[in-house]
Amino acid sequence: MNRIEALADALSSKTAYADPQSEEYQCRNPLSLKAFLPQQGRTDTGLRKFPNIEAGIKACLYDLKIKCSGISVANIKADSPIRRLIRCYSMPDHITSDVVEYLRKALDDDSITSDTPIAYFVEGKPNGK
Repeated sequence: MNRIEALADALSSKTAYADPQSEEYQCRNPLSLKAFLPQQGRTDTGLRKFPNIEAGIKACLYDLKIKCSGISVANIKADSPIRRLIRCYSMPDHITSDVVEYLRKALDDDSITSDTPIAYFVEGKPNGK
């Protein structure tokens, strides 16, 4: 299992994306990414619109890689914990335990905690599971 993909799955499981009537679903935006460039399609609430699910997933994975590498303008570093990443996506703190549990199962790694540095998701090879 690819770590960054598992992280994307864990986070998107806590958004409204699973509801086909949600703004996230209609915009093909699993992580509720906000539009930040004038030329990017957006909703009235600032949610970025993608032409298809492939484009939405690609943008989400890119966004996570940038954040987990510590080179984002989002004021997050590679050694920041998972709980800090969750806040970057405007998600409530109380979902952290659900995200951690999802990641433990997806990556078969019980060492993952809310304090695991997000660099874990871009370092080294996938765990092979």
